[in-house]
Amino acid sequence: MTRNVVFRIRRRYFDRIVSGRKRCEIRPDSAHWRKVVDQLLWSEALRGHIVRARNLHAVFRPEAVVAVFVCGKRVHRRFVTKVRSHRDARAALGRMPSNQGLADLGTGPVYKFHLGAIVEFNRELARVIRAAPKGSLIIANEQLSEITIHPPMKAGAVQGAGP
Repeated sequence: MTRNVVFRIRRRYFDRIVSGRKRCEIRPDSAHWRKVVDQLLWSEALRGHIVRARNLHAVFRPEAVVAVFVCGKRVHRRFVTKVRSHRDARAALGRMPSNQGLADLGTGPVYKFHLGAIVEFNRELARVIRAAPKGSLIIANEQLSEITIHPPMKAGAVQGAGP
């Protein structure tokens, strides 16, 4: 199961994330972001996907958490590899934040979301999923070159039983 975390960001930061020059996203320790991080850490859906968790520092297995960056109508997705709490933006960045960064983040604790690989959106796979009957099992290899659809089983049917 994959969890999505949505970030609304300014165009200059969006372009840096898309190009790979910005490898983390920092958010203030507000009620909203505390709830988001708590849901990631304690989610039943992510049980088994957290490699290590200690004092608001979690490392996720690949493909467990996706950061969805929104800038106007543009959307970009990257995997989140780690979330960590820091005492302030300077500690998270390793340098003083810009004036805009200070205005956005303040001087208190922050969360740092470490970003990984780009999440590829495959239009062909999306088309297959939409066209498949409800309840079907869809299996695809890693490269998405082989896609198999298993129709839903009838109630009471035993898988592998002959006619």
